[in-house]
Amino acid sequence: MKIEQIHIKQTESTNNYARRMCLEQKNTANFCVVAHHQTSGKGQLGAVWETEAGKNLTFSLVFQNLKFDVNEQFKLSALVSLNLLTALKKMGFYKVELKWPNDVISERKKIAGVLIETIIKNKFVNTAIIGIGLNVNQIAFSKLPNASSLKSISGVHYALEEVLHFILIEMEKIPIQLKTRTITEVIQQYQKSLFRKNQASMFQFQNGTMQPGIIKGVTKSGLLNVLFEDEKESTFDLKEIKLIY
Repeated sequence: MKIEQIHIKQTESTNNYARRMCLEQKNTANFCVVAHHQTSGKGQLGAVWETEAGKNLTFSLVFQNLKFDVNEQFKLSALVSLNLLTALKKMGFYKVELKWPNDVISERKKIAGVLIETIIKNKFVNTAIIGIGLNVNQIAFSKLPNASSLKSISGVHYALEEVLHFILIEMEKIPIQLKTRTITEVIQQYQKSLFRKNQASMFQFQNGTMQPGIIKGVTKSGLLNVLFEDEKESTFDLKEIKLIY
C-alpha cells in the first residue's frame, strides 16, 4: 500500500508531530512525516538524536488499523529493522548489522536509529508510529564518536528523496508481514544480523559495573540473552544492560 508523504520544514520531533495528527484524526490512512530539520529528535531511553538540517533523513511512519497482539510488539520492531537493512543493502551497503534492539551499525559505527511508539486499544496495537533517523550526507559528528553516515562510508553524496524511496518501498510491506510471518521466523532472521552475536563483549549494568559476556540472541519479547563467564545465561531489557563496543 502506497504511503502518503507529508513534508515539513521543521519540527521538534517527527514522532510527536505524527502522534498529534493521529490524535486529531487529521489522517486516517498510513502516512509518513518527513522533516527537513528535526530540532529535538528522540532516541531510546530519552536520548536525543542530533542531526544537521537538510543532510540526513528524519521521518516517522504511521501505520494505522494494524490490530496485532500487544505481546508481539518486538515482531514489529524486528521487521522495521530488517526492512531498513534490506533497503540499505539494495543501495549497496552490504556490511550493515543490527545492534540490539534496533540501531543500524556499519563498520562498528551507528548510522541509523529507530524509535517505535504505539497506540493500544483492547490489548491490540492499533497504531504504530515508527521514527527513523538515518545519517546520510553529514560527515562531522564531533559529539558522537561512534556515529557515521552513508556518505562517510561510501564517499558518495546522496539525494535524500531517493534514499527515502528505497526505504519506503520496504516499509510498505510491514502491515502484510505482520500478518503472514511468524514471530519465530522474524526472530531467526533478526538474529542472523545481530551485531556481536556469539562474540565476547563487555556489558555495563545499571549500577555502573561491567562484566564480559557473549550475546546469544533475543527472546520473542525482545529481551537480550547474554551468556556470562559462569556459564549462566540471563535475559535483559533495554534499561538493564548496555553493550560497550
